[in-house]
Amino acid sequence: MAHMLDPAVLTRTAALEHLALAIPRAGRAYAEGRNTDRGPGTAPSTTALSPYLRRRLLLEEEVIDAALAAHGS
Repeated sequence: MAHMLDPAVLTRTAALEHLALAIPRAGRAYAEGRNTDRGPGTAPSTTALSPYLRRRLLLEEEVIDAALAAHGS
């Protein structure tokens, strides 16, 4: 699998797939541990959606809508 920041994978399809993987980890637990360095070999503490958002392959509204649909307000 290509690295997530590889321009070859910065597509709308990749953005939606990445969002689908990130949303189940979102919510209260994510908010409490966001940007925490858990050390090597552990799950990342951020969603890594920024490259897709920055290039407008994914819209902020889409992320918000998906998070609210999965986790409520």
